[in-house]
Amino acid sequence: YGQTWQNVTGSRALATTYTNSTGKPIQLLVQFSISAGGAGGLLINGVLVQEQGSSAANGQVMGFSPVIPAGGTYQVYQVNAPAILIVRWWELR
Repeated sequence: YGQTWQNVTGSRALATTYTNSTGKPIQLLVQFSISAGGAGGLLINGVLVQEQGSSAANGQVMGFSPVIPAGGTYQVYQVNAPAILIVRWWELR
């Protein structure tokens, strides 16, 4: 599709719904730092498709790498406390 990886970390936030308006499928690469007991979730078109959490040491880095269909919506959010922090958010668009 002639797509390239774009670093969109500075323009993405937790618990915000984004729409793939490119007319093509895109791929995400989202990495987040998580504290012990915390968890992050991924919604695609309003459906929970993945959750990752940790009961181990603070500062673990986890992530999601899904394909988002054309016109699809997506959101990364904090499932429970303690907080998660977005480290990187790249999109192949």
